[in-house]
Parts: sequence; C-alpha cells; structure tokens
Amino acid sequence: MKQKNELPVKYPIITSYPEIANLFAVIENNDEAYSWIYNNYVNIWAYKDFIWKPFFYKYFSYDVCPFIDYQKISKDIVLRKWSSFDSFIREMVDSGYYITLYLDQFHITYSSIYQQEHDVHPTLIYGYNTPEGTIKIADFYNGEKYSFLEETVLNINNAFTSPCSDTFHLPISNFYRKQYLWTDSVIIFRLRNDVNYSFNKNLLINLLKEYVEPENMFQKMNVVDSNYFIDECFVWDINTYKYVISYLNKLLKIPENIPPQLLYIHLDHKKLMIDRLKYLINTNQISNSSIQKNYTYVAETLQICINLIVKYNVSKDKAIIQKLIDHVQEIIDIDRTATYLLISELEK
Repeated sequence: MKQKNELPVKYPIITSYPEIANLFAVIENNDEAYSWIYNNYVNIWAYKDFIWKPFFYKYFSYDVCPFIDYQKISKDIVLRKWSSFDSFIREMVDSGYYITLYLDQFHITYSSIYQQEHDVHPTLIYGYNTPEGTIKIADFYNGEKYSFLEETVLNINNAFTSPCSDTFHLPISNFYRKQYLWTDSVIIFRLRNDVNYSFNKNLLINLLKEYVEPENMFQKMNVVDSNYFIDECFVWDINTYKYVISYLNKLLKIPENIPPQLLYIHLDHKKLMIDRLKYLINTNQISNSSIQKNYTYVAETLQICINLIVKYNVSKDKAIIQKLIDHVQEIIDIDRTATYLLISELEK
C-alpha cells in the first residue's frame, strides 16, 4: 500500500476561474493539448446584472475535453461506498485520477474565509502524503493567486462532509447549479496521452466571427438548460465591454468599490490570444505577425485599467473612472480591428 502519491500538475496558462485552471493544470502535461486549447476559449459571456463577473465559453469543459477520461460521481455514493473521503482520494490518485469538487472553504487553512464563513469553491486534488497526514490541493489561495498547496486530511474530510449549502450570488436555477455546476458531485478525471488532436482552422474562424458579431452561444450550441440563458439576462463576447462602460458610468453617480474581476478575464483572454497567435505563426497557419502588436497593446491597456481600479478603490477619485471608460472604449476599437485582421489572415 502506497504511503504517498502525487500526480503531475503544471501552472495553467490562464487562471480566471478554478473550473478552467484545474483542468488546464492537468492537460498541459500533454503538449498536444495546447492545440485544443488554442482552438477553443475564444468566446466570453456575462450576466448583464453581474458584468464584473464574465466567464469563458465553455466554462465547464470536462465533458468535451478530448485529453481526459472523465466521470461524475454523486457525493452520496462516495460517502456510502468509502469509509472516508481521504480513502476515496487515495484510491483515485493511485488509479491515476485527479479529483475536482466543491469544498467548504471554512475548513481550508489557506482560504481567506477560514474559520470565518461557510462557502464552497471548486478545488483540485492531485495527491496525498499519509505519513504527514496531508492532501495536495490547488485553488485560489495566498491573496487569491492560483496555488498548489497541502491541507490536512482532517480539514479536507470536514470540508467534504460539511452541510454548508452552496452560496452562489447569482440568479441561477437549482437545476443549473446541481447539474451544470455539479455542486453535489465529485468529478474524477485522468490524463490521456494517446490523443492526436487536429487543429480545426474553420472552427477558430467561426468562433472569432462570433466574438466580433455576438450571438447567444448557449442556445446556438444547444447546451444543457439552454433555455435558461435568455438574451435579456446575458451579454456576449466583445459586447461585454459596452456593459463594463455602462457599469462604470453608474459609478460616476454612486461611488462604490469596483470588483477586481471586472477586467481580469478580459486580460486572460488577451494573454491567451497572444499565445494563440504564436501557435498559429509557428504552425504556418498565418504569416502576419503584426497582429500580435494590437493584442499586446490591448493586454497592456487592460493591465493599466486593473491597476487604476486598485487606485480608485482607495481614493474614489471620479477622474479615474473617466480614464477607465476612455481606455475601455479604445480597447473595443482595437480588439475588433485586430480580430477582423486575424479572421482575414486565417481565411487566406
């Protein structure tokens, strides 16, 4: 019987949300996976009333990622069939399976709400050390930075069995929360190294066109519970910037702290786009490297905006809000132009 075991992980290329970061931390151990990553994660969406919290599409990718074998297990089955959650962890890790699930952060030492507040968050489990009584986990800790750390077996077991109800501050249905966010389930998945993924240029072109000419991606792709994602509630792709500007304009009248997530996913989006361009050039799918300058400028401007948000939250200086609005308006124009240029290059 093994005393300790640790599956390989890498720091993920994007870290906007743990659902994506946890998957990427695993599949990036296979270099072939980058072709699939660059072929996807072009589109973003947000709730109009929560514009500060946009998401990549597809937000949950375990069921469509070709580089993993994936299963979803009810928490109830885990509790009934294993003597403890840590014994389940050891068996899964020894079989080559990573685990991701929602854990109550009240019991996680590195959480900002440790022993203060009950709330759940997606966590990756990738190893154990029985002599030291620890479990290897990954999530956003240490000042909300994605981190690989160790937690005690006791705390992990308590976080798993906690009666804490999931606390999502979004208007989502119970079906969506349990079936699409799998809050009452455990995901196990293992890396596949036998995949030969063929990059689909036409798919990328269509996704880029969708980005600059947005439609309702959930209804277009006919995803689970797609009727929930109605146009009255959601905004897509480049149009998310317009709602950011509307949100900032409201702050000129009613000052309040700006959530730090407001433009972070847009920055992650541009960092990924820059890496995607390098891949396209290296694989001879485009030849115009000057497009990268546009995306680099947008990424640098977004970083400036994020820094300005920090300053505004301290000073509440309305002049900073106007600077942010001007920067975002400029970003819209450059982002749209760069994306059309990229589409043109790919269609040659």
